[in-house]
Amino acid sequence: MNSYQEKTTKHTQKSVANSVKHDQASSTVFQFEDNRPEAIVQLKMKELIEKSSVSKPLIQRKIRYNNKTKVFYKNSKRPAWRKYLKDYVVDSYNTRHGTTYTSTNIKLKALSLDRCHKISFSNIQDWIIDYLNGKMTKVVFRNNTNQLYNGSSVVDKPLMEAQRDLMFKGVTDKQRLDAARTLLSLLNSATGNVELGDASLNRSIGKQLDVNFKAKGSKQSLTPTSRRMLNRLAKKNTSGIALTPGKSSVKSSHVGTSVSISNTTPKTKKLIKKHIKD
Repeated sequence: MNSYQEKTTKHTQKSVANSVKHDQASSTVFQFEDNRPEAIVQLKMKELIEKSSVSKPLIQRKIRYNNKTKVFYKNSKRPAWRKYLKDYVVDSYNTRHGTTYTSTNIKLKALSLDRCHKISFSNIQDWIIDYLNGKMTKVVFRNNTNQLYNGSSVVDKPLMEAQRDLMFKGVTDKQRLDAARTLLSLLNSATGNVELGDASLNRSIGKQLDVNFKAKGSKQSLTPTSRRMLNRLAKKNTSGIALTPGKSSVKSSHVGTSVSISNTTPKTKKLIKKHIKD
C-alpha cells in the first residue's frame, strides 16, 4: 500500500492544537508534528533549497508530550526499511514470478515496482499515537498490530512482540517513547504487510488498504491475508479500501490492476461491500 518514498506526501498529521488543551499542561499527551520554523526562517530555507536544487526539505518527525517536543525520528519521512524485509519481499516476488533477483541486484524503478504496504504506514503510526494518548486499548492495539504478520513472519514478529511489551510496560514517558520509536520501525517493515507491487497503483492508493486477490476460476477472491485483515480490523482503525472513482473496482498494487467488484466471488464481494458500508 505505501512505500518508503511515495506515500509520505499524502500523510495527514494530527494537529497538536486539536489534541492538547492549554489548561491540561499536567496531562501526558503524545502527538506527531512537523517542525516548521518561523516565516523568515522558512524563506531562508526555501532560498537554500532552490540554490541546492533540492525540491523539498527534510522534515523532522517529532512527538509531543507534557508540552515538550521530542524528536521521534530524524531526516526521513518514516523509518528505513529493515534488511530482512528487503530480502523477504524479493524472495516472495521471485516465488510468484519465477525470477531469481536478490535484494541487492533488483532494480525496482526499472521494473516499475514499489515496496507496498497493505495497511499503510500512516494508519500504523496513528495506532501508536492513539495508544499512547489512551484512545486505543491494549487489546485493540495488539489485535491491529498482529494483522501485519503471517505464518512466514518467524524472524520479525517475535521482535515486534517483545518491543510492543516494552511499550506496554513503560512507566515513564521516556521509556514509552523509546519503545514506541523502535516499535514503529519494526511495524513499518512487518513481513506480512509488505509486498513488491505496481508503483503507479501504489502511489494512487495512498494510505488506504491495499488488498490482494487471487484467481478462483473465472472470479477473483481475496487472499487469506487480505480476508483476515478485513475481517479483524475495524474500518475506523484504517483508511478504508482503495476504490476507483466510480466505486465499482478495488485498486490493488499487488495484482497490478483494479479488480472489478462484480467479478469477485460471492464471499469476497460480500466482505468488500460490508467493509465499504461500515
